[in-house]
Amino acid sequence: MPWPEKDLLTRTLAGIVGAILGSFLGFMLGYTLATFHVLASSTIASCVFAGAVVGFLAGVWKGDPAIRFLIRGIGNWL
Repeated sequence: MPWPEKDLLTRTLAGIVGAILGSFLGFMLGYTLATFHVLASSTIASCVFAGAVVGFLAGVWKGDPAIRFLIRGIGNWL
């Protein structure tokens, strides 16, 4: 059932869920990109932060379709 993204509270909640899912995707991407030649923790941390920001903005802007897209992305990655 789609969310009624009409008020600020539901958009903020969608943004928080999007940030959590985006940071998980960022972790998976950062873990994949981390090599022994660079400091792995900085690569993973920057990917997690970027994923959380993008996930939050997508959740606030698009709402339910963005959350479903992020969940499908995690499912396809695993």
